[in-house]
Amino acid sequence: LIRKDNGGQSSARNAGLAQAKGSYVAFVDHDDVLNKYMYEILWNASEEGKIEVVECRYRSLSIKDIGKIDLSRHPKSKRQYIENRKYKDFLIDNIQIWKRICRIDFLKNSQIEFDELRWGEDVHLSFKILICAKSIAFIDAELYFHVQHEKNTSMCLGSRIFDIFKAHDLMAEYLEKMNCKKVFEKQFTGRILKDVLFSLSLLHQSGEWVQEKDFFKEASRRLQGLNLKRYGCYYSRSKKKLLEQIQEGDYGKFSAYQSFRHVRKSLIGRFNKLISELRSA
Repeated sequence: LIRKDNGGQSSARNAGLAQAKGSYVAFVDHDDVLNKYMYEILWNASEEGKIEVVECRYRSLSIKDIGKIDLSRHPKSKRQYIENRKYKDFLIDNIQIWKRICRIDFLKNSQIEFDELRWGEDVHLSFKILICAKSIAFIDAELYFHVQHEKNTSMCLGSRIFDIFKAHDLMAEYLEKMNCKKVFEKQFTGRILKDVLFSLSLLHQSGEWVQEKDFFKEASRRLQGLNLKRYGCYYSRSKKKLLEQIQEGDYGKFSAYQSFRHVRKSLIGRFNKLISELRSA
């Protein structure tokens, strides 16, 4: 048991990592659930400790749906190796640290640890891991279940949400330090665009209008001069419209369109639920 002053999640994880022993380390959110065989499957895919990073698929669900998941079932899974040429696009959607195991000596030798951010720490850490890792194995099976409810950190952000910009700045510094900024430029920018849209969506859903407007202004400043067409593969047509409004600095249009998208999404969800209930009746 490690005792320390409360310094936040990143500080606690770094303290644990500094004293970790064994071959691999994993970082699990306290309110999530895992398949019974998750770590056994990931270990078997590591070729007895040869692979530096092994990860699996995950699913987000509400707390009321936990009982619907059979966590004791041993799922059929296929393993595939993520080759060097595939690392770049793999960076965009794989920021979640909790669905992977990492070899401890790899993290320590690469001097990889969590930056003490209030939010967005997974973004920067995952970039460092995927840039430095020479071997990655991916398990094509849902083994980790991310529980979403009102007390989730990501749904009660307040001013912490601005730390995502600090994470982006740290990522840029790290890419510069590793002399690979040009190599990962497209993927890095794609990650920024996704984070901006996700953060603004969270603020809009939670009704934090003042924070949303301030975040919008900072995002607009950072997106100035960016050629959005170059990154079109990372977002849909509706998200492209939102990004254009952010770039233009038109908060009124952006907010109205956000509201329209959330209402439409809610109505579609209710309609699909009704159809499902009628079919099962």
